[in-house]
Parts: sequence; structure tokens; C-alpha cells
Amino acid sequence: MKRKAALLIAAFMIISLALPLAVLAEGLYDEASPRVIDNGGALDAAHAQDLMDESLSFSEEYEMDFVFVVVTADEYQSCGGRLGSLADYIYDEGGYGWGEDRSAAIALWCPEYEEYHYQAYGWASEVIDEDEIDFISERSPGYEEEYGDWGVLYASLRFTSNYLDDQLQDIDTLPPEIASLLQGGQSSEQNPVVPGDPQPLTGSKPDWYPEDPQNFTFF
Repeated sequence: MKRKAALLIAAFMIISLALPLAVLAEGLYDEASPRVIDNGGALDAAHAQDLMDESLSFSEEYEMDFVFVVVTADEYQSCGGRLGSLADYIYDEGGYGWGEDRSAAIALWCPEYEEYHYQAYGWASEVIDEDEIDFISERSPGYEEEYGDWGVLYASLRFTSNYLDDQLQDIDTLPPEIASLLQGGQSSEQNPVVPGDPQPLTGSKPDWYPEDPQNFTFF
């Protein structure tokens, strides 16, 4: 009971201090709600804004929400390291998700404990299989050494987009129910990439972006 109470307190801290409760706009997506929750200030303003922009672009392309959470040491201890439960609470109480089934992915990273968690919801949980979730969970933290906390979170989104693009290229070979989910959750206007290649960085690039995108390799 005490652990459960501590978990709820920690989750409430993240929700209440970082964002107002999201309300889906026209049943799709609330652009006003932050997609970056970082109570400890691990990310500078430029990196946090970049992740916000990347999340919005991702959601518009794939009709799937993407939320980044940097968990502080105190929050990690308060929830007993149960980042999966923390993700569920943020998803439920924050009103995140796209569409009627509230499709979303949440990537949580605790720098102090080097703990990472990735969770999918809605149609995304049907399309992104356990093997891919394990792959994302194993590989994303590896980008912290060179790119810092931003790199871990950014890699989470890029691995997801590359996987979805890969699935769409092979959509004729997928079970009908999975193919239907992908077709329903993906925008018709997409820019396919070669599976495994890093997607090009778009827009104006802050000075901390790699000069050559190949320096941020994903596979």
C-alpha cells in the first residue's frame, strides 16, 4: 500500500508540475499539451523544444502520440523504479493519445539510474511487437554517451518511425488485422526511408545537431 501511494505521489508530481491535463482536440490530438516532461531540467531549452517539434511531426505523420519523460532520481525512488506503472499513470491521467483508441508511445529515461522504459498504447501496442520494444529499450540508452539525455529520447522516436516505415513497406505480408491498423494509423502522405537508415533532420538545425546525420546512426 505504501509503495502504491508513493507511486501515485510521484506520478502526480510529474503531471501537476509539468502540464495541464490534456483534452483531445476534435477527438484526435491536443497540440497544446507538452510532449516533454522534465521536472529536473536535464534538457536545455533547445533540446526540449526539438523533442516537442519532433513529437508533433511524428504524430501528424503516423497519427500516434509520442511523449518523452525524463525521470528524476527522487521520482524514480518514489515509484520504486516501476517506470511502466508511471507510464500508465501519465498516459491515463494526462489524457495522451491520438484518435478514439488514444494511440501513443511513451519513452521514460532516468539519467541518474540509467533506467529506460518504452511503452505503446492503442493501435501502436498492436503493431509494435515485443521484439521491437525490447530492441528499442536496449539500443536507445546507448546514445546517451555521445548525445546526452536528448539522444536517448530522440533515438526512441527514430527507432519507432523506422520500424513503422519498415512495416508499411512489407504491409502485403502482414496479418490482415495488423495491416489494417497500420493503414488506419498512418497518414497517406509519408516519406518512406530505407529501413535502418536514419531519417533526415528537418528544419533549422541547432548547433548541437551532428553536422553529418550519418554520425547519428541507428542500426
